[in-house]
Amino acid sequence: MWPFRERLRRWWWSRLPLEDVCELSQRRIYLLPTRFGLLLIAAALAVWLGALNYQVSLAYALAFWIAGLLLVAVLMAYRQLAGLRVSAEGGAAVFAGEDARFFLRLENPNWAPRPRCCPSCR
Repeated sequence: MWPFRERLRRWWWSRLPLEDVCELSQRRIYLLPTRFGLLLIAAALAVWLGALNYQVSLAYALAFWIAGLLLVAVLMAYRQLAGLRVSAEGGAAVFAGEDARFFLRLENPNWAPRPRCCPSCR
């Protein structure tokens, strides 16, 4: 494991105490880009550099549209997670070295239901 990851893991465990029920707040939500997100950031930067070099207004619009799309995606992901309560329900007894299976319970304490990401989600 890389030394950076080990330092990050130690910082993370020292910052967040262990709890039975965890409410996701600004302090507990970490939104990190995936490979696709990093690819979109790189594409936006490449289009912006091309627009800067050739002074093409439509390329500026495309670059800022991609950047705006990324920012809105991060905001919507945060809003979907903020306020949820996460708790672990007990599972079957296991011996040392075996895989332990348990269920995560998600509760929405707000009165408003959370929107689904797509019509096929249940």
